[in-house]
Amino acid sequence: MRIFDSAVSVSGNTISDNSARKGGNMAILCGEPVIQGNIIEDNLASRYGGGIFVDSLSYGTRPAAPRITENAIRDNTATLFGGGIIILSDALVKDRNGNPWTRANYPPYS
Repeated sequence: MRIFDSAVSVSGNTISDNSARKGGNMAILCGEPVIQGNIIEDNLASRYGGGIFVDSLSYGTRPAAPRITENAIRDNTATLFGGGIIILSDALVKDRNGNPWTRANYPPYS
């Protein structure tokens, strides 16, 4: 699933057994989608973000700013980085209260 410059809502799904180079299950490439209450499992990325790949630097004129809440993200694989989820560049992921996620476990992307 590729989300580009959209405010779509993806909720209440089981999304499994998918593969892609970036974002085995889902690639968010700018826009403000709501990803809520899903089971995201057993997906494979040959590079980054087995479950969810979030980036906007190379893809759009405004940053990706998804709200990703109350999902079960498990048993996803990426050969390089981000088995479950990877957030790159100036993307801003928010929780259900609109607070930004911190990127304490990953250095700034350049």
